[in-house]
Amino acid sequence: MRRRSPESERILGVDVGGSGSRYVLLAGDGSVIGKGDLSWKWGDELEALRSEIETLGVGKVAVAMRGVWRKDEREKVRRILGVSTVMADFEGAFYDVFSDEGMVVVAGTGSVCYGERDGKKVRFGGFGPLVDDWGSAFWIGRLATEIALKKESFLRLALFGSENLEAIRDQLAEIHRLSLPEAVRRIASLSPKVLEAAEVGDTDALFVVRAALRELLGMCIRVSEELGGLKTLALHGGLFKSSFFTAEFKKLFKRYAFVIVEGTDAARGAARKLLRS
Repeated sequence: MRRRSPESERILGVDVGGSGSRYVLLAGDGSVIGKGDLSWKWGDELEALRSEIETLGVGKVAVAMRGVWRKDEREKVRRILGVSTVMADFEGAFYDVFSDEGMVVVAGTGSVCYGERDGKKVRFGGFGPLVDDWGSAFWIGRLATEIALKKESFLRLALFGSENLEAIRDQLAEIHRLSLPEAVRRIASLSPKVLEAAEVGDTDALFVVRAALRELLGMCIRVSEELGGLKTLALHGGLFKSSFFTAEFKKLFKRYAFVIVEGTDAARGAARKLLRS
């Protein structure tokens, strides 16, 4: 009987994050043979995501998704999507870089730190935007908005294009009318403006960015301590697309002897994990 080549055993990895979704296609030897964006966004029906995945025509599919951690949550989503396996988004990022020992910090729309060592799994954060997501894009946008509302400043103008509080009130009222996922995305979308203002030296924006970095540091130190002082840390999430934010992050974390790994891809990691299983 003719044996199938590794290239014929294609595996699809899908990353479903707070700001969008994308896929990576692997050949059986682990090489990337395709990638792209999906139109599905957080808050859409899962059946719509299933339809998009099915159009790609791949039998083995691994999905890394924010907001799924418990076994029952994963199994429910797996059944709806009709895929091989479902994992948390931070696990997808983790398995892109590590197979068994390491840590990953996610700083995108939301935030979380996760690590594994000697079979022990530890995470901190990831409780959602209402009570957590410390140091995330949403957290940055929310804190910057609070500061901008309390004082006339360059940051107010940078965020809202106006210093007039009534005009800003109208903008915020529009956000309040949105669904929670969409409102979170809108607040998170303010973070690039905060980073730009911080990069040119605005003191209010710098305060917000440095506060966010300290929040992320606190999460990572907690996970590190629970894993016996583990210090190898991979970076994942939209905030790390900013060279300014990444440089400030690395400057702070290297004071605490963290070894930084960049370039994670949760979709690729999810596919790699399925390939290894």
